[in-house]
Amino acid sequence: MTIRVPESNCPVCSYRMRCSLPIDGGGAPRPGDISICGNCGVQLLFNDDRGMDLLSNETKKSLDAETRQTLNDATKIIMERGYIVPVSSKFPQR
Repeated sequence: MTIRVPESNCPVCSYRMRCSLPIDGGGAPRPGDISICGNCGVQLLFNDDRGMDLLSNETKKSLDAETRQTLNDATKIIMERGYIVPVSSKFPQR
């Protein structure tokens, strides 16, 4: 089920995100929940305003191995597929 969230932009590619698709069947995202930009594949963390921040290496290292692998697999799929929406010229195209 797709959940509407306050609109925010990816901090890497500026892709406008307005919804979340929980993989665990949960409801609306809470601060500290992990996400991935569907456009560029960067790994993100919902902040207190339900906006998105980059997922820090420290936070990623604290995740269990299965969760880290799932994130990496999803990021790889998105990066191999390429951007949905072209990004500004300051970001490399794949």
